[in-house]
Amino acid sequence: MLHRTSHALLQTFCLRTCALTATPYFKAIGKLAHPTRASILRPCLLPQPHSQRVRPRPFLQTPHSKQHTERYSQFPKAVTAGGATPQSAISSGPVLPLSERPVQAKVSADVLFAWHATAIAQADAVGSAFADADGGPSSEDLKIELNWLLDDTVDAVQASADSQWKPCTWRQLQSNMDLHHPKDTSNACSQSIALRADINTLAQLWKQRTQDRVPLQYLNNCCHWRDFILAVGEGVLIPRPETEVLIDLAEQAMQKQPKLKQGVWLDLGTGSGAISIGLATLLPCSTQVYAVDESLEAVAWARLNVQRLGLTDRIQVKNGSWYEPMQSMCGNIAGIVSNPPYIPHSQMRHLQAEVRQYEPWLALDGGQGPGLNSLRLICQGASVVLQPGGFLALETTGGTQAQQVIDMLQQMQAFDHIQSIQDLAGIDRFVTAWKILDN
Repeated sequence: MLHRTSHALLQTFCLRTCALTATPYFKAIGKLAHPTRASILRPCLLPQPHSQRVRPRPFLQTPHSKQHTERYSQFPKAVTAGGATPQSAISSGPVLPLSERPVQAKVSADVLFAWHATAIAQADAVGSAFADADGGPSSEDLKIELNWLLDDTVDAVQASADSQWKPCTWRQLQSNMDLHHPKDTSNACSQSIALRADINTLAQLWKQRTQDRVPLQYLNNCCHWRDFILAVGEGVLIPRPETEVLIDLAEQAMQKQPKLKQGVWLDLGTGSGAISIGLATLLPCSTQVYAVDESLEAVAWARLNVQRLGLTDRIQVKNGSWYEPMQSMCGNIAGIVSNPPYIPHSQMRHLQAEVRQYEPWLALDGGQGPGLNSLRLICQGASVVLQPGGFLALETTGGTQAQQVIDMLQQMQAFDHIQSIQDLAGIDRFVTAWKILDN
């Protein structure tokens, strides 16, 4: 049972979001049962023809807040990292999430609420234009994202000049204003708000979101994934919620074969490091995880996230193409987990603008035809690299492609117990297999 993620379907929240393709097929469903993400709305795929089941859009998600400080409880004390706050453009290199940066400005509450009203008007001006064009965000979606951006930005509030600063999120501030004067924020004038980005920077970021369609995650450099927050930005794929299931599948494999916990694990095409970090939470401290990516930009983001979460002694981030950095370990790998590029090249031009224009095609484009280029290389390498009884888990576009991967693995005659696993929408998205034991 996929105990962390599948509980989302049992809840009653719904939030419209959008697909990568021109057809909107996402809805966020569910409030996760996991305590560190109890307030996070998660999207999942709704059924579509197999030809339209491609990698999901950058999903809407709740931002960091001070109520979620337990997210790092399983790790050593997080390590801070340097990096300038982006002022008007996507970050050119790895930077900390906006929610983790120091205060940059202090403004009166009325100034902040006035800018918020302007930002709402800009979101309203979008209407359904993006949604009609390619399944992009509607005005209502953008307003939700605006709240998340402000939650990441607001740090503390000072009720009066002679009072102490108190930690505060945007929604707490907004709730307090609504409680006293539901339609009037004039009482906020005496309050000062500490911000992690000044008003001009917020205005520039919001313009990029509402006019240029830059993904919110690239503007606040923040992505919530499982029980932790990842730093993301230009040059690295934004982790998707369904990819979390890969960690659940790895956990099930370790429960079935406890010896897997003593071996080395690989995260191929690591991107932001999400999968390798998820694996590290399941493995004992003595077990090593190798995170491999061909992109130097992705490697830099992955290293930042590993450093932030205090896992540098357990995760080694390597630059290289698939198994290239691991040639000396052939036959000694306990598990391989990968979310590789799998979108057929012919579908790349139909992706949502946030994806098509900003996310790295290297992490998306699966090649000509059915998009199996990377999946084929990973399967072929796994037949050599995995130890007898080793575990393989892959994400695919689902449906026909998943079956093609199963057929490929069966033809190699190096694996058994090959099967597809459904995602939350009932799509056969994941493929797992076990390396055949030596006789």
